[in-house]
Amino acid sequence: MDDNIEENTSFSNSLIGKESELNCLYNIEEILNSSGISLEQAFSDVLKILPSGFQRPNEIGIEITFKDNNYRTENFSFTNWLISAPIKVQYEEVGIISASYKTSKTKNIDKCFSEDEKKLLKTVANRLGLFALHQDLKNIFMDLKTVKDVSDRKCKSNWRVILDLLRSTNPPLFMRLTRKLLHVLCWNEIDEAQTL
Repeated sequence: MDDNIEENTSFSNSLIGKESELNCLYNIEEILNSSGISLEQAFSDVLKILPSGFQRPNEIGIEITFKDNNYRTENFSFTNWLISAPIKVQYEEVGIISASYKTSKTKNIDKCFSEDEKKLLKTVANRLGLFALHQDLKNIFMDLKTVKDVSDRKCKSNWRVILDLLRSTNPPLFMRLTRKLLHVLCWNEIDEAQTL
Protein backbone atom coordinates (compact mmCIF):
# COMPACT_ATOMS: atom_id res chain seq x y z
CA MET A 1 0.00 0.00 0.00
CA ASP A 2 2.80 2.42 0.91
CA ASP A 3 4.58 1.54 -2.35
CA ASN A 4 1.49 2.60 -4.35
CA ILE A 5 1.29 5.91 -2.52
CA GLU A 6 4.99 6.62 -3.12
CA GLU A 7 4.66 5.57 -6.76
CA ASN A 8 1.63 7.83 -7.27
CA THR A 9 3.40 10.73 -5.56
CA SER A 10 6.46 10.25 -7.76
CA PHE A 11 4.28 10.05 -10.88
CA SER A 12 2.34 13.16 -9.82
CA ASN A 13 5.57 15.11 -9.24
CA SER A 14 6.84 14.01 -12.64
CA LEU A 15 3.64 15.26 -14.31
CA ILE A 16 3.88 18.60 -12.50
CA GLY A 17 7.46 18.95 -13.71
CA LYS A 18 6.46 18.19 -17.31
CA GLU A 19 3.60 20.69 -17.07
CA SER A 20 5.93 23.45 -15.86
CA GLU A 21 8.41 22.70 -18.68
CA LEU A 22 5.64 22.81 -21.29
CA ASN A 23 4.21 26.04 -19.91
CA CYS A 24 7.69 27.53 -19.94
CA LEU A 25 8.21 26.55 -23.60
CA TYR A 26 4.76 27.83 -24.60
CA ASN A 27 5.40 31.18 -22.91
CA ILE A 28 8.83 31.53 -24.52
CA GLU A 29 7.38 30.66 -27.92
CA GLU A 30 4.65 33.28 -27.43
CA ILE A 31 7.28 35.93 -26.64
CA LEU A 32 9.48 35.06 -29.61
CA ASN A 33 6.50 35.11 -31.97
CA SER A 34 5.52 38.63 -30.90
CA SER A 35 5.82 41.05 -33.77
CA GLY A 36 8.19 43.94 -33.38
CA ILE A 37 10.08 42.56 -30.40
CA SER A 38 13.80 43.33 -30.32
CA LEU A 39 16.55 40.85 -29.49
CA GLU A 40 17.27 42.62 -26.22
CA GLN A 41 13.64 42.54 -25.13
CA ALA A 42 13.25 38.90 -26.16
CA PHE A 43 16.32 37.84 -24.17
CA SER A 44 15.15 39.84 -21.16
CA ASP A 45 11.70 38.21 -21.28
CA VAL A 46 13.17 34.72 -21.74
CA LEU A 47 15.30 35.29 -18.62
CA LYS A 48 12.15 35.97 -16.62
CA ILE A 49 10.27 32.90 -17.89
CA LEU A 50 12.93 30.19 -18.24
CA PRO A 51 13.43 29.53 -14.50
CA SER A 52 9.80 28.35 -14.27
CA GLY A 53 10.75 25.27 -16.33
CA PHE A 54 13.27 24.02 -13.75
CA GLN A 55 12.73 21.96 -10.59
CA ARG A 56 13.77 24.80 -8.26
CA PRO A 57 12.76 28.00 -10.08
CA ASN A 58 13.53 30.29 -7.14
CA GLU A 59 17.11 29.02 -6.88
CA ILE A 60 18.10 28.80 -10.56
CA GLY A 61 20.15 31.51 -12.23
CA ILE A 62 20.12 32.04 -16.00
CA GLU A 63 22.62 33.80 -18.26
CA ILE A 64 22.37 34.44 -21.98
CA THR A 65 25.49 35.56 -23.81
CA PHE A 66 24.80 36.64 -27.37
CA LYS A 67 27.60 38.06 -29.50
CA ASP A 68 29.08 40.76 -27.22
CA ASN A 69 26.08 41.16 -24.91
CA ASN A 70 25.34 39.44 -21.60
CA TYR A 71 21.90 39.11 -20.05
CA ARG A 72 21.53 37.42 -16.67
CA THR A 73 19.26 37.02 -13.69
CA GLU A 74 20.39 38.44 -10.36
CA ASN A 75 21.04 35.03 -8.82
CA PHE A 76 23.21 33.67 -11.64
CA SER A 77 26.77 32.72 -10.73
CA PHE A 78 29.39 30.41 -12.12
CA THR A 79 29.33 27.38 -9.82
CA ASN A 80 29.98 23.66 -10.01
CA TRP A 81 26.28 23.16 -10.72
CA LEU A 82 26.06 24.73 -14.16
CA ILE A 83 24.81 23.52 -17.54
CA SER A 84 25.08 25.33 -20.87
CA ALA A 85 23.86 25.05 -24.44
CA PRO A 86 25.18 26.90 -27.49
CA ILE A 87 23.05 29.37 -29.43
CA LYS A 88 23.70 28.83 -33.12
CA VAL A 89 22.72 30.81 -36.19
CA GLN A 90 23.25 28.92 -39.43
CA TYR A 91 25.58 26.40 -37.73
CA GLU A 92 27.77 29.19 -36.32
CA GLU A 93 27.91 29.55 -32.54
CA VAL A 94 26.95 33.13 -31.70
CA GLY A 95 26.12 32.74 -28.04
CA ILE A 96 25.48 30.48 -25.11
CA ILE A 97 22.74 30.03 -22.56
CA SER A 98 23.62 28.77 -19.10
CA ALA A 99 21.70 27.74 -16.00
CA SER A 100 23.22 27.36 -12.54
CA TYR A 101 22.34 26.66 -8.95
CA LYS A 102 24.34 28.37 -6.19
CA THR A 103 24.01 25.31 -3.98
CA SER A 104 22.94 21.74 -4.43
CA LYS A 105 22.24 18.77 -2.20
CA THR A 106 24.40 16.63 -4.45
CA LYS A 107 27.93 17.13 -5.73
CA ASN A 108 27.13 15.21 -8.91
CA ILE A 109 26.14 17.56 -11.75
CA ASP A 110 24.16 14.81 -13.46
CA LYS A 111 21.89 14.50 -10.42
CA CYS A 112 21.58 18.26 -9.94
CA PHE A 113 19.91 18.75 -13.35
CA SER A 114 17.46 16.26 -14.82
CA GLU A 115 17.69 15.13 -18.43
CA ASP A 116 14.48 17.05 -19.10
CA GLU A 117 16.05 20.27 -17.80
CA LYS A 118 19.11 19.76 -20.01
CA LYS A 119 16.81 19.16 -22.97
CA LEU A 120 14.77 22.26 -22.08
CA LEU A 121 17.91 24.42 -22.10
CA LYS A 122 19.00 23.02 -25.49
CA THR A 123 15.52 23.58 -26.93
CA VAL A 124 15.45 27.20 -25.75
CA ALA A 125 18.97 27.74 -27.14
CA ASN A 126 17.87 26.37 -30.53
CA ARG A 127 14.78 28.55 -30.51
CA LEU A 128 16.80 31.66 -29.63
CA GLY A 129 19.13 30.88 -32.54
CA LEU A 130 16.17 30.67 -34.91
CA PHE A 131 14.80 33.92 -33.51
CA ALA A 132 18.15 35.66 -34.04
CA LEU A 133 18.28 34.34 -37.62
CA HIS A 134 14.77 35.64 -38.21
CA GLN A 135 15.79 39.06 -36.88
CA ASP A 136 18.87 39.08 -39.16
CA LEU A 137 16.77 38.18 -42.19
CA LYS A 138 14.21 40.82 -41.30
CA ASN A 139 16.99 43.41 -41.15
CA ILE A 140 18.33 42.25 -44.51
CA PHE A 141 14.89 42.60 -46.09
CA MET A 142 14.57 46.08 -44.62
CA ASP A 143 17.99 46.91 -46.08
CA LEU A 144 16.90 45.52 -49.44
CA LYS A 145 13.82 47.70 -49.34
CA THR A 146 16.02 50.69 -48.60
CA VAL A 147 18.31 49.72 -51.47
CA LYS A 148 15.33 49.42 -53.78
CA ASP A 149 14.07 52.84 -52.72
CA VAL A 150 17.49 54.37 -53.19
CA SER A 151 18.02 52.74 -56.55
CA ASP A 152 14.60 53.90 -57.67
CA ARG A 153 15.68 57.45 -56.91
CA LYS A 154 18.98 56.88 -58.75
CA CYS A 155 20.96 58.50 -55.93
CA LYS A 156 23.86 56.09 -56.35
CA SER A 157 25.12 53.80 -59.00
CA ASN A 158 23.44 50.41 -58.71
CA TRP A 159 26.69 48.58 -58.09
CA ARG A 160 27.63 50.86 -55.17
CA VAL A 161 24.28 50.26 -53.47
CA ILE A 162 24.74 46.51 -53.73
CA LEU A 163 28.29 46.70 -52.38
CA ASP A 164 27.11 48.85 -49.45
CA LEU A 165 24.41 46.29 -48.68
CA LEU A 166 26.90 43.43 -48.83
CA ARG A 167 29.40 45.29 -46.65
CA SER A 168 26.82 45.80 -43.91
CA THR A 169 25.06 42.42 -44.03
CA ASN A 170 27.70 39.89 -45.02
CA PRO A 171 31.30 41.15 -44.60
CA PRO A 172 32.97 37.82 -45.58
CA LEU A 173 31.06 37.71 -48.87
CA PHE A 174 31.83 41.39 -49.46
CA MET A 175 35.57 40.75 -49.02
CA ARG A 176 35.48 37.72 -51.33
CA LEU A 177 33.60 39.65 -54.00
CA THR A 178 35.95 42.63 -53.67
CA ARG A 179 39.00 40.40 -54.10
CA LYS A 180 37.50 38.81 -57.21
CA LEU A 181 36.63 42.20 -58.72
CA LEU A 182 40.14 43.44 -58.02
CA HIS A 183 41.58 40.33 -59.65
CA VAL A 184 39.49 40.91 -62.78
CA LEU A 185 40.56 44.55 -62.95
CA CYS A 186 44.24 43.57 -62.58
CA TRP A 187 43.81 40.88 -65.23
CA ASN A 188 42.49 43.55 -67.60
CA GLU A 189 45.57 45.67 -66.80
CA ILE A 190 43.76 48.58 -65.17
CA ASP A 191 46.47 50.79 -63.64
CA GLU A 192 44.42 51.91 -60.63
CA ALA A 193 43.78 48.28 -59.68
CA GLN A 194 47.49 47.54 -59.80
CA THR A 195 48.18 50.14 -57.10
CA LEU A 196 45.55 48.66 -54.77
